[in-house]
Amino acid sequence: MTDGQTVEPRAGLRERKKQRTRDALVRASHELFTTQGYERTTVDEIVDAVEVSQRTFFRYFASKEDATFAVQEMVESRFIEELRRRPSDEAPFEAMRRAVLCA
Repeated sequence: MTDGQTVEPRAGLRERKKQRTRDALVRASHELFTTQGYERTTVDEIVDAVEVSQRTFFRYFASKEDATFAVQEMVESRFIEELRRRPSDEAPFEAMRRAVLCA
């Protein structure tokens, strides 16, 4: 790009498919947790909603709890990524504020 930004290479088909599966598991788990409650939701219900096996679920998450916190971890990772992109001479609170707005 001409503005000094680098272009990241696009992930391969396999990686994109894995990301779609993980995203679908996160969405399904959060939808079920919201409608039924965390305790009443089983891994079987989550995998049925996405039409994958339990084995596939456990490739992405060590437990149902890990699926619960996946969104928080994604938001935190994005915030850190944006914060690292801020100019080094920017005041700390201004950098954090702008990173939140970008994330």
